[in-house]
Parts: sequence; C-alpha cells; structure tokens
Amino acid sequence: MLSPQLLLVLRSDWREARPMHWLFPGQDDLAGRSTRVLQWVRRNARAAAELGKPVTVHTLRHGFATDPLEAGTDVRTIEVLPVIATCRPQPATPRLPPRRSET
Repeated sequence: MLSPQLLLVLRSDWREARPMHWLFPGQDDLAGRSTRVLQWVRRNARAAAELGKPVTVHTLRHGFATDPLEAGTDVRTIEVLPVIATCRPQPATPRLPPRRSET
C-alpha cells in the first residue's frame, strides 16, 4: 500500500522514536493527531499542488481506496482498513477476516 521508499522512512522513524500508542502522536502522547492538524495538512497540500477543485478528507479517503480496488483487492479487505473505516488513526493493527475460497 505504501511506496517502498515511504515505508523505509516510516520504519526508520518508528525505530528511532518507538511511539507507544500512535505512529504520529499529537501534543499528548496518548492522543493521535487532531482533526485540525489533518485539515491544515490537507489545505497546504492542495495549495502546494495548485489544485483548482476543492479537496476534502473524504476525497482523499476515496482516493486511497481506489488503488487497491483497481489492483484487485477484495472490497471487504479495503473496508476494514483503518483509514477507510474511520478518519481517525487506529492504535492497533486491524485483524483482517480470512479470505473466502472461490470455488
């Protein structure tokens, strides 16, 4: 799901910081980033990309789901991904349901 380069950067950051609850902690280590931070990042990314159309977090969420769906990932697997299930980050890795055998 992540580019190999981004995955290397995230793993390196995690090894260095060893966050207890969140990969991207907020001001309080027990809380994730606030929605205000998410909106600030979205607004700045849109400005940097010089996009004329409005961009919402909902748009980004659907854009994130499009790539795995086009690659043939099962819809149920995409639905249970934390970023799709909710816009709030999840502290634990989700448990994916077993794949149904196609006969």
